[in-house]
Amino acid sequence: MNLYLKRKITIILISITSSLNLALMMSEIKIASAESAITEDTEIQIDRLEKQALEKQLQLQHQEALQIYEKLLAIYRENGDKRGEGNILDKIANIYIQRYEKEKALKVLQQAINTYKQTDNRAQEAKSLILKAKIYKDLSYKYSKKYFLALTTIRKTLTISREIGNSSMEAESLFMMAEIYYYEEKSSLALKIYEKVLAIYKKIDDSNAVISILPKMVRLYKKQNNYSRALELTKEAFNIAKSNEKYNKKVIDAIGIITVIYFNQQEYSKAIVYAQESLKLALKLQKPVFQLKSLNIITVILVAYQLIYKNLFWKLFKMLME
Repeated sequence: MNLYLKRKITIILISITSSLNLALMMSEIKIASAESAITEDTEIQIDRLEKQALEKQLQLQHQEALQIYEKLLAIYRENGDKRGEGNILDKIANIYIQRYEKEKALKVLQQAINTYKQTDNRAQEAKSLILKAKIYKDLSYKYSKKYFLALTTIRKTLTISREIGNSSMEAESLFMMAEIYYYEEKSSLALKIYEKVLAIYKKIDDSNAVISILPKMVRLYKKQNNYSRALELTKEAFNIAKSNEKYNKKVIDAIGIITVIYFNQQEYSKAIVYAQESLKLALKLQKPVFQLKSLNIITVILVAYQLIYKNLFWKLFKMLME
C-alpha cells in the first residue's frame, strides 16, 4: 500500500466520531483504494498524452485524439486508477458526441458510469448520467421516441444531486426534464418544473441561468394566456439584463415581449413607452435589424391606436434617419 493511500485511510479513520459517518468513511476508502500508486514518470507521460489529446480534439482531429485517449485508458487501467479511467471514458464519449456517433457515446458513458459506481464517486456518476440523458433527449427529438429513457436517466441524476446536495446539478436535471415535457407539449407540467428550476437559480444567485430560462417560461405563459405572470417574468428579465451591457440583446428581446403583452391587452400607451425604449437602445447599439424591428412594432401600435401619436412616430423616424 503506497504512502498516499495510508495517509488517506488514516485521516478518514481518525475522523470517525460516530456511526453516522460510517457510510462516508467507506466511500472515501473505496475511492482512495481505487487510486493505486502511479510513478512520477507515468504521471509525466499521462500529462503529456492528455495535452496532446486535447490539442488534437481542438483541431477536430478526432481519430488521433481517440487513439491517444485509448493509450491513457490503458495506463489508468493498468495502474488500477478508476477515477482516471472514468474521466478518460467521459472524454472519449464527448468525442463521439462531436462526431455525431451518439450510440457509441452512450456505450462509453455507461462504462464510465459503471466505473464511478465501483468507487462510489456519486458526483462524477451524476455528470455522466446527465450527458447520457442529453443524448437520449437529442435522439428522442431527431429520431425515435426515447423520451422514456431520457426521463428515467434524468430521475437518477436528480436523486444523486439531491443526495450529495449539489443544487446546480439538481437545477440542470430539472431543466432537462422540463425541456422534455416542453417538447411533448405538456406546457403545464413543464412550467411547474421550470418554476422549480428558476427558484434554485435564484437561490444560488446564477443570473446567467435565470435570464436564459425566463424567455421560454414567458412564451409558455403567453401561450396559456397567463399574461400577468408572463409580464412579471419579462420585467424580471429586463431588470437583470439592463444591469449588464452583455445582455443588451436580451434587453431588447424583453422589451419587445413586454410591448407585445401590453399591445395584446390594448394598453397602447404603455406599449408605446417600451417600444421607444427598445428603439433608443437599438440606436445606441447601431443595430439596423433591431432598429427596424422596433420601428415596425411602433408602427403597428400607432395604427392600432388610431394614429393618435402620428407626430411622435415621425419624430422617432427622423431620429433614426439622422
